[in-house]
Parts: sequence; structure tokens; C-alpha cells
Amino acid sequence: MSGESAALQELERDRLTRFDVIFANPPYSIKKWGRAKFSSDPYERNKYGVPPQGCADYAFFQQIFKSLNPKMGRAEMLWPHGVLFRNSEQRIRRQVIEAWQVGRVELKNQSKKLFQALEELGFKA
Repeated sequence: MSGESAALQELERDRLTRFDVIFANPPYSIKKWGRAKFSSDPYERNKYGVPPQGCADYAFFQQIFKSLNPKMGRAEMLWPHGVLFRNSEQRIRRQVIEAWQVGRVELKNQSKKLFQALEELGFKA
């Protein structure tokens, strides 16, 4: 899929295409993205909220989850550390984590601040 997939995903008989496995390394914190279009998405890819204009990370995150096969889909995603603790996306982050089974969060270049952010979300460091 192309870089535009968060806004324009391939459809299959008026439904989103679903995948058993998704490996993703979405673009980080893109400033100009289709926020207005995402906010009125007919496929509920915005179920947990619409991210701020300067931080599209959770738009991609929700796109990925909505594209998973609901019975057996799983995803592996690579994100910058900011996705775990930016205040502007705290409500969306909490809802996503509460609604989905998050198997693990692996941190590279770990720091005390990151561990505190994870503990606030209910993860044990």
C-alpha cells in the first residue's frame, strides 16, 4: 500500500481490505495529512479520536488496527518514542490500549521518562 493508505485504503466490495498480518513503519509525525477527511471517515478508522494536525501517528495507528482481520489479525509497528507519551494524544492512546490487546512494547534507548509513561498506561516496566 502507498503512503496515502491512512486516508485512501483499497476497498473490497465497499469494505476495508482486512489483513491477517501487518508490518508497518509509518511516517513519523507528518504535519500535513488528511485530518479533515479522517475526521469524517465512513469506515470508523477514527473511532478513538482524531489526532492533532501536526501528529498523524495515531491516525496511522488506528488505520492499521481497523485493517486487521478481527478474528486473527496481528500487527508489528515501529514508532518513535513520542507516540508513547505526548500529551496531545493521551486520550486516543488510552482508548487504543484499553480496546486492543497490546502484546508488548519494546523500547530502544530506554529512559526513565519512557518507563514512567508506560507505567501511567498500566504497563509494568
